[in-house]
Amino acid sequence: MSQWHPFDLFFAALLAGGMPLWARREFAHLRVRVSAGASTARLRAYARTIWIQWSLVGVLALHWSLRERDGSSLGLALDPSWRFALAAVLCLAGVVLLVVQLRTVMTDDEAREQAEAELAPLVFLLPHDARELRGFYAISFTAGTCEEILYRGFLPWVLGLAMPLPMAYGSAAILFGLGHVYQGPAGVVKTSILGVVMGSLVWLSGSLLPAIVLHIAIDAINGRLAFHVIQHQREDEA
Repeated sequence: MSQWHPFDLFFAALLAGGMPLWARREFAHLRVRVSAGASTARLRAYARTIWIQWSLVGVLALHWSLRERDGSSLGLALDPSWRFALAAVLCLAGVVLLVVQLRTVMTDDEAREQAEAELAPLVFLLPHDARELRGFYAISFTAGTCEEILYRGFLPWVLGLAMPLPMAYGSAAILFGLGHVYQGPAGVVKTSILGVVMGSLVWLSGSLLPAIVLHIAIDAINGRLAFHVIQHQREDEA
């Protein structure tokens, strides 16, 4: 395992403590701006989140390069083994289930009403028109890629310097959940569970790729689902 550097600890602390504080502040301000009727509030919030996440990955990439570390230690490698194949199958199954869920919500009134109730606390940050939906797809790709590199690649690596790897993945999952504190306690629990699932895929496959693909699909398909629900709700109110 590569020798640690003080910047590793600083960067880990930034992800563990700084990002939850930033996210909570950012989305509290977004709620205020949306309530005030700012027409571009969501798009601007999406753009800031995209910029922040890619900047963090860029800093990490520079740090890794300067330390002359192998990208495989972050999970940036392909391991064509049965373990990777199994993870890929599980990832595909997850995507299929998400598509089925989306089709159900789009064709079944009861499922749509249930989804509407579940989305209500977060409706202020979800896409309300076609332009925002495109922005949400962009943020889905960003989050799926960057968050996996940061929270399933880097954090388990640095935590693994002090604890067994399974515990490191579990701890990283909790920190990932705390990064979504703006979604409330239920959101923290759900995203922590998602972090465990993604960490398990990375541990099984030895690669971030299956987790990245599944993460992008989860965010993008749920964004499309939310868009449909919100549009239907607007039609009912018209």
